[in-house]
Amino acid sequence: MNEECTQKKIERLCQNYSKETGAAFTNYYDPKFLEWLEKSNPTNEDKKQKFYTFIESDKFSQAIMEAYMTSMNDVSKKLDNQGSKDSYTKQEVIEIVFEAFNSAKTIGEGQIQNLK
Repeated sequence: MNEECTQKKIERLCQNYSKETGAAFTNYYDPKFLEWLEKSNPTNEDKKQKFYTFIESDKFSQAIMEAYMTSMNDVSKKLDNQGSKDSYTKQEVIEIVFEAFNSAKTIGEGQIQNLK
């Protein structure tokens, strides 16, 4: 599909949004537009519906930073508990980093779910 055709389809989509909701299209990241887009997507009628979380950018950033800080504090505590260990093998470092990212992911997902 060429760029001009794609642009026309996007413009038609925005016009349909305004016509169906009575709200002016502001931007592609507007939560109301995203919710409308999810509900009106004809390609997913026969497929299992996916669920999306719509969240403001600043709240998302805050949740990610809090998850990161909490995870880093957990890793720091674990390292402190190991006490006198002055060096780590490559595999130990990879495992520590992997644990930290998994922890941050879990914490962040929980915080984002609580923001709904």
